[in-house]
Amino acid sequence: MADPVSVVSPLGSVQEVSPEEAAGLVATEGWRHAAPEEAEQARLQAKHGGFTGAAMAAVTGGLRGASVGGSDALLSAIGGEDVRKGLAELREANPMASLGGEVGGSLLRLNKFRRGGLPPPLRAGSRLAPIRVVARPGSSRPRPSLG
Repeated sequence: MADPVSVVSPLGSVQEVSPEEAAGLVATEGWRHAAPEEAEQARLQAKHGGFTGAAMAAVTGGLRGASVGGSDALLSAIGGEDVRKGLAELREANPMASLGGEVGGSLLRLNKFRRGGLPPPLRAGSRLAPIRVVARPGSSRPRPSLG
């Protein structure tokens, strides 16, 4: 059996049909062969489109934004090449949801640090912090101090 051929309907939807059927459809008005980019985009939408795909893209984008891209590297290290390729396809199929998640994750990360969300050993005043802010006796003005 021959590989399916991608054709574009008069309404713009991409469909995969047999080569014989494609020849008959293209002969009718409004049908045409799909460009490789159109066929690839239709495949990505079929695999990663819809609400579920958009939600997954937003969540992985949020992780990517919050971890400055580290989540993709970690997931790829755990799952291998298939996971890396799947994340790239998910991002390509749902660019707006992925971007929205990345922006949200970045804002969440920035907000956490703004509110003092540093790990406890690095917070100001911690005994383990590399630089502590201390006040001299009799002075209300704090000054940095090492150790």
